[in-house]
Amino acid sequence: MKMREYSYISLLIKKTPMKKQITKTLIALFIASAPASASIIYTDVNPDSVAFGNSTITWDMDNDGTKDFRITTAASGNIGFSIMQAGQLGTTNSVLVNGSNAALALNLNDAISASSTVWHLMTSNNPQMTLVNGSTVTGTWAGATDKYLGLKFVKASNTYYGWARLTVSGSSLNVVLKDFAYESTPNQQILAGATTTGFDKNVQDVLEVKTYPNPSSSLIKFSFKAQNGNMQLILSDMLGRKVKEISIKAGVSAAELSVAELPEGIYIYTLKGVNINTSGRIEKVD
Repeated sequence: MKMREYSYISLLIKKTPMKKQITKTLIALFIASAPASASIIYTDVNPDSVAFGNSTITWDMDNDGTKDFRITTAASGNIGFSIMQAGQLGTTNSVLVNGSNAALALNLNDAISASSTVWHLMTSNNPQMTLVNGSTVTGTWAGATDKYLGLKFVKASNTYYGWARLTVSGSSLNVVLKDFAYESTPNQQILAGATTTGFDKNVQDVLEVKTYPNPSSSLIKFSFKAQNGNMQLILSDMLGRKVKEISIKAGVSAAELSVAELPEGIYIYTLKGVNINTSGRIEKVD
């Protein structure tokens, strides 16, 4: 596995549909809004790890020699299942699940943080991914292509958030781990698929956003190029907790957020849409 560490910058990259093949030059764009110490540790699983039949995949999020998470597949005849294995390793770590304790398959750019729900501690009760009966596969991960596990792990009393990218068959018992990453700043949120290098597996564009007045004590206005699809404007505190969110319709080139009721401090905005993911800083003053 190859590990890379990058400072908190946003880059623009164009890629072919072929796996991990870069066809355009990286264009770096520094975002002064983010904490200077923030950096993402990215690990490319090369070759991909594959689980099928009765087998497991384990991985070490921070490459310290201790395995943090395990996926187990098991089969008997035409019946099988895949799970996130609990109670064997990483028992202080957690996985994002739904209300039925099934592991969530997150989309690119979904936020992973302390406020994400629901975190399942991996001491017992294995979060299910798929159930297989012949060629029929059901479950939250059935047929998922390039989706993300939301992960939380603890090291030296510090909590870190990360993701793992998987593809899971929709017709057989087969799980593929492709890569994973975590935010090396404790308690800092990470977006699913984020590497801050543009090594995401989809084309991502950086949208120029202007904010004014900034700093502000009441209202902050945002201006940007109108897009063909709807977008979400999300405001988070420095711990990654979402404090505000508004929807922006296609064709709209401006938005406003009231910050009057928020505590004084620095906040991170994220503008997300189809092939758009742009972040920046605003400051609330009293």
